[in-house]
Amino acid sequence: MPEPAVAEAQTTLRPQDLDQTDKKLLTVIQADFPLSVRPYEAFGKRLGLSEAETIERVRRLKAGRILRQVGAIFDTRRLGYQSSLVAARYSKERLDEAAGIVSAHPGVSHNYGRNHAFNLWYTIALPPGVSMERTIDRLHALSGAEATRLLPTLKLFKIGAHIRLSVRRVWIAFSNSYPHAGLFRPILRKLQRIPLRCLLGAVSNAGEGACSPRAGDSLLDP
Repeated sequence: MPEPAVAEAQTTLRPQDLDQTDKKLLTVIQADFPLSVRPYEAFGKRLGLSEAETIERVRRLKAGRILRQVGAIFDTRRLGYQSSLVAARYSKERLDEAAGIVSAHPGVSHNYGRNHAFNLWYTIALPPGVSMERTIDRLHALSGAEATRLLPTLKLFKIGAHIRLSVRRVWIAFSNSYPHAGLFRPILRKLQRIPLRCLLGAVSNAGEGACSPRAGDSLLDP
């Protein structure tokens, strides 16, 4: 079942515009999407809503730019795909046009500019039988890159982020094989103590509580 379409643009929603049902829906939809012919009906039963009410809420959250997209993420390797991070260098004058050319390729999921000698980075996934090297050479030529580097994955570490809006915490799970977990866990524990409204920059008045740093608030402090 496709995700609900947004018929018309609406005012951007703020986090404080969300009620508890919105927050519960956003929490559940991140990691527990039902494999069902009518997934929004299944969501509704869990939240005490009808299918139509659930779809309308998802539509409203998309229109309000709280929810960007609902879609599946596949394990491309198990499907026989190959993927890679790619770094490319362009003149500043050509960067925006080059990003558009790169993004037009159906295998490119996203790209972003960087303040770096290689100033455009992107990820690409290709189906079985398609040459990664030839595809990148073609994109290099089409986009007018000065230099391009393939940066394939050597070892995969999975990190999952799950924002639990209903309890105002951000949960991040590390694979047991991730070598730097000991460094990041203390930082993430401090992040989890910061109110969600502060992480989202959503404070609208002093009555909601200040989010200014206090002594000892540095994430790198022991």
